[in-house]
Amino acid sequence: MEDIEKERLAKKNESGTAFAAYGWIVVAVAVGFPSVFYWADRIGFGVILRPLFIGLGLPFVLAGGLATIFALGQFIAAPASGFVSRKLGLRNTLMLGIGIFSLFTVLTGISQNSEQIFASRTITGVGEAFFFPVALSIVGMMSRRFRGTAIGVVNLLQGIGVFTGPVIYALLFTSTSSWRLTLVIAGILGFVVMAAAYILLTFPKASKEFLKPRVDLDEEKVPLTRERLSGVFSTRSIFGIIIMALLGLIQWPWLVLLSSYLQSVGFTVVESAGVSGIIGIGFILAVLGGQFGDRVNRIWPILIGSIGEVVASFIIFGTNVSVTEALLVAAIFGVSTSAFAFTNVLASLQNSVKHRNIPIISGIAMSAYYGTGFASGFIVGGLVGSIGWLGAITYVVIIPAAACVFLSIPLREKPKLKENFSPS
Repeated sequence: MEDIEKERLAKKNESGTAFAAYGWIVVAVAVGFPSVFYWADRIGFGVILRPLFIGLGLPFVLAGGLATIFALGQFIAAPASGFVSRKLGLRNTLMLGIGIFSLFTVLTGISQNSEQIFASRTITGVGEAFFFPVALSIVGMMSRRFRGTAIGVVNLLQGIGVFTGPVIYALLFTSTSSWRLTLVIAGILGFVVMAAAYILLTFPKASKEFLKPRVDLDEEKVPLTRERLSGVFSTRSIFGIIIMALLGLIQWPWLVLLSSYLQSVGFTVVESAGVSGIIGIGFILAVLGGQFGDRVNRIWPILIGSIGEVVASFIIFGTNVSVTEALLVAAIFGVSTSAFAFTNVLASLQNSVKHRNIPIISGIAMSAYYGTGFASGFIVGGLVGSIGWLGAITYVVIIPAAACVFLSIPLREKPKLKENFSPS
């Protein structure tokens, strides 16, 4: 009788393991697939930025701001994402974000003047602000021990967008000679992505049952007491938020202005798109960076990432590089900033709060990240004319990356030995 019971439990565990694996795939695709779409636009927009601002007669300082103006919307709306998800539920908040982003991407393409373009791009950031913190919260709430790995899965899918977006936008632009048509097509595709994500998160039994013990997509509103909010901020979380803000300064000039810089020094549109896209390798390898952080003191991958950002930035903006050399350096930057730095800083932040506060700290962190990201485009665009590209990048990218080496010390964290799905 005892043997029969052991055999039954073994079969149940085997089935549960396979079921969990299937559930992870469903959740990763549902949450990560829209990320492909988002990042394809964000990085691809840099490819069409130069012909856009030349066609509209914009000075480069405004063109640099246009490349990152969406981050203003994210900066304003991201802190509210955790609160909105408490009212609408995580799934509905995801759908709202994708819908807003898609609609205003189409409106950007049909805008008649620069004011309408700036306004539309800003509001796309509001949509993204409702999507990204909630998406990262879902995967972060599913596992504490492997939180870095889980966040790395989402970054991996973002990397596909970073990797393919510039090439797709370059091909669309060169075949249509229209940045407007490129954006309209992207916005329409966004609604297709929204429908696919909703189906994956609503109908498959595996998705609902796998998520339910860890995070309820339709969780009722929970009162936000002063006691609960006081548990969000600590020395560790404050330093983590500061580093997230610096990462916004560091990453976005690379992500949205690198293509314009390379074109200004003689690279073709397709060559500059390829170099910009290769940064996505770092996002794709974020799973490995997250696993590394989960298994060692998390400060080490953050330190490695910060040093890599400094070295790569000096080489590509301060020396004459060939296309091959630029591809290699861009890949190093992508691995440093995404696989090592961003993934592990966010995982450390989520580990610094209680389970139920993960959406709140994720929203605050993304607001800090996108707030400085918004400013970085204007700052670099304004400095390039007076002190050149290397001078601008030194102030906006290299110095902040060096500062992260020291600011990351409070984020040191030993690996967790046991998995914990408890809501504490």
